[in-house]
Amino acid sequence: MPTKEEKEQKQREAEIKSEKKVLNEDDSSFCGFSSFQIVDSDGLQKMNKGSTMSGVVHIEKSGGKVELVTSFPSDPLYYLELQRDAQLYLYGSMWYGEEKASKTNSIGRIIPKSTKALIDAMEKSGSNVAEISEMLPFLKNAASKDKLATMKISTIEEKFVTKVSEARLVLTEAAWLEWKTYRLNFWKLSKAWGSGWGDKKEEEDDKEGKDKDGDEKMKDK
Repeated sequence: MPTKEEKEQKQREAEIKSEKKVLNEDDSSFCGFSSFQIVDSDGLQKMNKGSTMSGVVHIEKSGGKVELVTSFPSDPLYYLELQRDAQLYLYGSMWYGEEKASKTNSIGRIIPKSTKALIDAMEKSGSNVAEISEMLPFLKNAASKDKLATMKISTIEEKFVTKVSEARLVLTEAAWLEWKTYRLNFWKLSKAWGSGWGDKKEEEDDKEGKDKDGDEKMKDK
């Protein structure tokens, strides 16, 4: 019969295996979603055509960078438009796994930037790509300038309408690992609570001790 130490060792090995699976070091099971909106200067979402878009996020890794990418099709009805209007802002977020966004699966959110500023930047650079900052709340000191990530917004022109065709969040491998490690903590905490901590755990330990005492007394008899 296994000793208590052997049981604890086996349990710990199983936990480490589960943690590695959740951490998903090679990102082979990555999946995610994104949502983007045009909001006004009060942060209220516009409700007209061209004001909201959502999609699936895919991961690309190369050269020490991790890029989370959402692509949008050319669509006459469902699209996200950038207008030359200083009172309109682009906002959006990405999240991991579940279809519904929550505080515990958030990857990051855009720091709103006026659509006019985005268009002006593209015209100045002579390209169809503008950059916008995104904050990853799971990172330590996430709001500091050096921790903000860059999202590249690509556009296409269709009938004098500037439509977003792609959103590409660019991260360092170190930042991505830090994000995944913090997210792992949520999983570990939920497992700890589910396993019974505090009063419940103490009750189980007391019961186990009483059972052992009872068995030893029966043996003595």
